[in-house]
Amino acid sequence: MIEHIEDPTEEMKTIAVFGDGLTIRHIKNPTEAQKLHAVVQNGHALKYIENTTEEMKIIAVLKNGHALRYIKNPTEEMKIKAVQKMGGALQHIENPTEEMKLSAVIQNGYAIQHIENPSEQVQLAAVRNHTCKQKAVLRMIANPTIRVLNFCNLEINWKLNGF
Repeated sequence: MIEHIEDPTEEMKTIAVFGDGLTIRHIKNPTEAQKLHAVVQNGHALKYIENTTEEMKIIAVLKNGHALRYIKNPTEEMKIKAVQKMGGALQHIENPTEEMKLSAVIQNGYAIQHIENPSEQVQLAAVRNHTCKQKAVLRMIANPTIRVLNFCNLEINWKLNGF
């Protein structure tokens, strides 16, 4: 709506980004406070903001891990926070560390689909994730280790036998 107002006041702009952070794309020369309010409301607002601060970037990935895609050269801290918020944000990280991979699958076991040759520790963390269907996660692992396969069979047998 702000885009339809000729010469909006600063207060109008601020209220607009409070309601919808993506409104920032229609605001010429937003203040630092307006930029901050925009990413607090919607992490994807980062896409439309020039000259972002480290604080804005951190807030954006804490709000929505996928906002990481809008950050050039994100810090390790930003990457970790992004995958801890949304495991799928791993897809936006080039050469993720083992810690990032592990954090991602702990948050969302399905994030394993974004990992080429996951370690046994990462595989186990993914299939142990209680928010995911174990068989579906297992199918996403190209070469599961024997230990991972055994864990899944034990879990399946455990559930089938009513324990």
